[in-house]
Amino acid sequence: MEFTVLKATASGNLLLKSRENEPVGRRMRLFLGNKAAAVVFETIGPVADPLYLAEPATGENLVGKVLVTKDEQ
Repeated sequence: MEFTVLKATASGNLLLKSRENEPVGRRMRLFLGNKAAAVVFETIGPVADPLYLAEPATGENLVGKVLVTKDEQ
């Protein structure tokens, strides 16, 4: 899956959007290139148009970047 980082929340988590609109049932590690960038930990919002919350793995500004799962690399 591919996720676009929409914004950083006040608590420091990342708000993500995906074109695939599938719920994430487990913690999912995301990568930027070959580097681990974040871990998705929750699906929020309506089922038809969900958003995702992720904990960043680096201090890098990821807003606007596209993060992918390992199988998409």
